[in-house]
Amino acid sequence: MPCVGTDWYPGSRVEADAAVGCSPRVLHRVVHPMKFLDVTTTTHDLQIEPESVRVTAFFAATQDVLAALGGGAESTATSQVTRYRGGAWERITPEEIDGAFLACVEFAMRGIVGRFVFGDRESSMSLTLAPTRAPTRAPTRAPTRAPRTAYHLGEWVVALGSESAPDATFAWLLTARRVQEAVARFGTLLLSHVDRIADAKSETLAQMDAARRLRLESEAAYWRARDQERDEYAAAAAFREGNWRRVIEILSAYEAQLSAAQTMKLTLARKRAGALPES
Repeated sequence: MPCVGTDWYPGSRVEADAAVGCSPRVLHRVVHPMKFLDVTTTTHDLQIEPESVRVTAFFAATQDVLAALGGGAESTATSQVTRYRGGAWERITPEEIDGAFLACVEFAMRGIVGRFVFGDRESSMSLTLAPTRAPTRAPTRAPTRAPRTAYHLGEWVVALGSESAPDATFAWLLTARRVQEAVARFGTLLLSHVDRIADAKSETLAQMDAARRLRLESEAAYWRARDQERDEYAAAAAFREGNWRRVIEILSAYEAQLSAAQTMKLTLARKRAGALPES
């Protein structure tokens, strides 16, 4: 299976749109479930190194993390770089990168499965994890969920209550040094949480599911409000031009959410449109 973009991991903007019936927006606008990595912009960061250099650093750094993680003879790890071209994902080498790409490292060890992803248009990085076995539930609970439903590392960190999530971004990794630092930060958190993730109870997964639903609802509401604000500006311009039918077309889509002033504007447009001859 190709390494699908970070836009599509559970909890992303695209999923938030789909959950409430909105049309997906720009695919590379990712809102990570938890932004907990301390990233500081320096003069060095403004030097954009070639993608092949950064991907090579990404693979080397993740190998170091997985070596530290260990796991015995049954451990597995695979890596690949892909790009989307001609309607399909194709596997390429780091040297063949000529645009948006995704570098992916998937692994299974110490009772968990995980996926590092680096790339996309924002040079962002993510790590999703899941226990390899289905967590046990109390007999009164619903049947056990699928064991391979993955959660972002930040979701695990918060759900397990081991540390809070500082307000920091984790994108625009434009140098090999920044890529290595990001992987190292992921690795530190992964090493300190791996056993608890492997032994996660169903209650922990339910807690993350609930937090994710709230986050998706909040994110979707924010973008609906932004869409309404944009359209109300267009309605105001149409009102000034006397284009009553256009005002009605725009504002009626938000009628239940309109302010008193916007409701009055819609009412006036309907009255004045009613006085117009049929076109």
